[in-house]
Amino acid sequence: MSAWLDLLPIAAFFLADRLAGLYVATAVLIVATLIQLVVQYRREGRVHPLLIIGSGLVFVMGGLTLWAHDVRFLLYKPSVVYLGLALSFWFFSFDGRQSIVSRMLASHLIVSEYSCERANRWLIAIFVALSVANIGHVLLYGQTGFGLWLLSLKALSFVAMAIVIVLLARRGVLLDAVNEPESGS
Repeated sequence: MSAWLDLLPIAAFFLADRLAGLYVATAVLIVATLIQLVVQYRREGRVHPLLIIGSGLVFVMGGLTLWAHDVRFLLYKPSVVYLGLALSFWFFSFDGRQSIVSRMLASHLIVSEYSCERANRWLIAIFVALSVANIGHVLLYGQTGFGLWLLSLKALSFVAMAIVIVLLARRGVLLDAVNEPESGS
């Protein structure tokens, strides 16, 4: 999928929010996400599972925002996404196959499974922390406003992902510098 199509819903949301307000922007986001689904299906003959999940969250949380006329549903969406990611990383660490981190990095780098398991645990912790931080920020939303909430969410997400990259590099996942545990000990 091209970059413009990936960015279409969020760009449309911000433009509509600026011009007409949050509730109109939420409706625009839902329509733009539906367009994104249709275009991907027509181009590729299928829709990527992550886009289906993300779109489902937009439809449910955005629909609840419009139905209840309460912006908090939209504000809680990142917490649901982060918690879902944490649960996915946790669940797939017990399925008897490679961790999600190992599956993502295997085609790009040569890394040990031990290093990937450690990175998987770090990502679970960071996604849970992001979810909790967003919930805390939503609870303060009435005092800070939507613009500040959005800015701080993006800044917090950026900082968290930068921390993940640094930790992966320092812990040896990206450089494979971590010593393997002794199998006989």
